[in-house]
Amino acid sequence: MKRIFIIFISVFIFILSACSQPLTPIMPMEKLDDEYYLKKIRTNPENLNVHRELINKYKSNGIINIPIDIYSKAVEKNQNNAIVYYVLGYAYLADGSAKSLELAEKNLNKALELNPQFVDALTALGDYYLKTGNEELAVEKWQNARRINERFAPVYLSFARYYRSKKQYTKAEQEYEDAILWTSAGRAEAYMEFGTMYIETNDLTKAEEMLLKARGENPRSSAIHYKLGQLYAIKGDRDSAIRSYRSGRKFDPNDSKSAYELAYIFLEKNDLKYAMLSFERGLVSDGIDEETSKELITSINKGVGQGIEYLVKLADSKQSKNFDLIYFIGKLYLAQNKEDLAFKYFQRGVAMPNTNPDVHYQLGLLLEKRKPQIVKSEEIVKPKVMEDKNKESSIKTQSIESQSIVEDVVQKADAQEQYRKAVDMGSSEAELLFRVAQGYLDEGQEDKYIEVAEKALTLEPNKLDVHLKLAEIFLRRAEEYKKNGKLDDEEKAILNSIKHYEQVTTLGPDAQRWYNLGMLYERAGKSRAIKAERAYEQAIQIKP
Repeated sequence: MKRIFIIFISVFIFILSACSQPLTPIMPMEKLDDEYYLKKIRTNPENLNVHRELINKYKSNGIINIPIDIYSKAVEKNQNNAIVYYVLGYAYLADGSAKSLELAEKNLNKALELNPQFVDALTALGDYYLKTGNEELAVEKWQNARRINERFAPVYLSFARYYRSKKQYTKAEQEYEDAILWTSAGRAEAYMEFGTMYIETNDLTKAEEMLLKARGENPRSSAIHYKLGQLYAIKGDRDSAIRSYRSGRKFDPNDSKSAYELAYIFLEKNDLKYAMLSFERGLVSDGIDEETSKELITSINKGVGQGIEYLVKLADSKQSKNFDLIYFIGKLYLAQNKEDLAFKYFQRGVAMPNTNPDVHYQLGLLLEKRKPQIVKSEEIVKPKVMEDKNKESSIKTQSIESQSIVEDVVQKADAQEQYRKAVDMGSSEAELLFRVAQGYLDEGQEDKYIEVAEKALTLEPNKLDVHLKLAEIFLRRAEEYKKNGKLDDEEKAILNSIKHYEQVTTLGPDAQRWYNLGMLYERAGKSRAIKAERAYEQAIQIKP
């Protein structure tokens, strides 16, 4: 292994000598270029954690092209080395674009072809499958990695992230604990994610405990300081939030994203002044000039209205292409219940090239709430000659109502379009998914309804009406399969109907529902006869 890495590093040195052009911009705190990258690798070349940490660091600074370029050239010079294929695959996976994901799969599979017991590559391949929507294969690869090495910490982190995304927090908690147990390095990352999960579950005491442990493991991590700042903002401790944010800026003054996230937390707390002040810090990190910064702070200190007015002025002039600003103004107006103005800025936001899922979701919600606007046309103009005034009124009313219905249908369709864009961009909010599912049902697209509704139920399983609708759909399909002699499909549909109807009786038990469940069990065959009897007994207990 050591010999392989010596060859690996010597290849890097050869590559560097052949490079005539610098590959990266200079960062203020560290010169994150290819020379810095290789210098860090040389400190511990056999530690793949070092490679992963550097890849993630360069990704977060928007220069993932550097490790990709370095590892690509290394592969060209060393085509029988599983490690270089793995780190290249990992770099492509971190990049995350459609093309890079294809290359990630290719290189990770090549690494496994050269070394089938390579747990790092197996785990990364599982991460790839999760990113591309194949959860079953992702879990299979992670399980294989764990069978090979049950003390391999990164695979526990992958499982933890997976369960956390499903809101299966008890399982995620156990995986995070195991990841921390089996790692001697990189605990800061696990503690930080653990703390972030507790923020999601609103257990702020445990969140603070984990984030403080993360800071203890890596006190120079700006991300940990920023996350602590967000936690304190959520707790309403403004002073601690600002102190933590300032500590983070010492190590990374260019992290505008964290400043924006802090701004949105203050916004949710209805602290509009500090939301704008935090947002100003993000704008500074993104490069606004000193004079504009001072003018903005002065305006904010004069009052919320003046602060918003100045932000609007920026959005209509030299920052007109700044999506983050356009979106933030929309959220500010939404916080003030000025929905028409919020609508205006969300509309601007969705038309920009670098949108986020939430701007589409928020626009969809506003479209759904807006009253249909009636546009006058010749169809509803009062006739010049009309003897029956009641008839005239009736015609006019019917025309207006007809126009209103048309406008309402159009707006709902527009709302659905925005919801679906949000989902396509990766949003996984349960309520959004339920709205998208309902839209598909209204359009008669049952297969799409089933797909999206069942995904939403993994996030929010207590939606009785959705379980009931799915049970009805599967039961109707079972009848159709029976008529067409498709017995296997009929059995599957009945079992799916039972699965959802069991949830119906759990969430909203009554005699009729228990009786219906008993009938479904009977139809499923003798194997469920006992369950059928118990369901009937439950029905009788509720309504003798």
